[in-house]
Amino acid sequence: MVHLHTRDFKVMDRRHLTTNTAEGPNIQPQALYVDSAGAVVMGKNSYHNGKWVRVDIDNHGMRVSFNPSKILHPYNLLTDTAKIPDILRVAEKELSAVGVKANLLECGLSRLDLTKQDTMPQPVMVYSDAFKLLKGKRLASVQYPNGFVFRNGTMEVVFYDKGEELQDSSLYNFMRGEVKYKKGKVVRSETQLGSLSDLIQAGPEHLTSCYNSFLNRRVFSQQYVGEQLALDFTGEVQLLKILRGMSERGAIRRYFSLEGIEVKLRKLGGFEGLKRLLFEAGFVKSRVSTVLKEVEEELQMKAFLDSSREENTVTKMIAEVQMVFAA
Repeated sequence: MVHLHTRDFKVMDRRHLTTNTAEGPNIQPQALYVDSAGAVVMGKNSYHNGKWVRVDIDNHGMRVSFNPSKILHPYNLLTDTAKIPDILRVAEKELSAVGVKANLLECGLSRLDLTKQDTMPQPVMVYSDAFKLLKGKRLASVQYPNGFVFRNGTMEVVFYDKGEELQDSSLYNFMRGEVKYKKGKVVRSETQLGSLSDLIQAGPEHLTSCYNSFLNRRVFSQQYVGEQLALDFTGEVQLLKILRGMSERGAIRRYFSLEGIEVKLRKLGGFEGLKRLLFEAGFVKSRVSTVLKEVEEELQMKAFLDSSREENTVTKMIAEVQMVFAA
């Protein structure tokens, strides 16, 4: 999905636009645009929903929204930015048909969605446990029946079953991952792109790099920091203190060996929960940092070994998703 914004536009035929009038005692109508006859159109906003393009006009200007990939195919993704000029001709033709004119190439990017998709080794819903164990950096997580979302007010990451959405049984295990930059300033900071012209010139390699970097920084960088499962945290602190009293050096390994490192981390809520546990059990900061690093390395090794042994574990599933979408 691409949202373009501009103040430099003309409405040659207002009959195709629907205008919402401002309502309410404290709501004043705004000047939206000047039509071809020179009349100022007042209201809350004007809009048009076309086959491929949506137009929204308010007192801040005009937004043009369209999905470049969908213009070419119901679900295959646009992977070559050199094809965007062909897509633009479709969008401009539709705009012209409803009496709207604008130079789309010079419009600012106010939203940009970057997407990958692939057939996974397992059904998409199986990966829900893996997504539960991840916690995006400054992103809230929400689970849906056929997908998982990490988001805040300006950006969003969503993984979902595209075959289920399309009700297409041939797209089995078909996962889509979308990174959505939902504000112009976020588009610029994350991709260094300001206009549609910039997007065309950037090339697919640049967009893939931006997509991979974002996922690795904001979703996969804090692996295993997930939802806290039910446990007696105070009891866990006391258990670790007892083990520490028995052997300072072997306490951590004994603690994890009781249930397994993966289960313990999930119960603690990930690395943040583990860090808190270690501090409350009396470990010094330097030792806590060392343990966290060792646990992360052990989990990475476990994911590799699980994959080589073809064992289906949460760490393996996280590694599968990261390899497909962020490598």
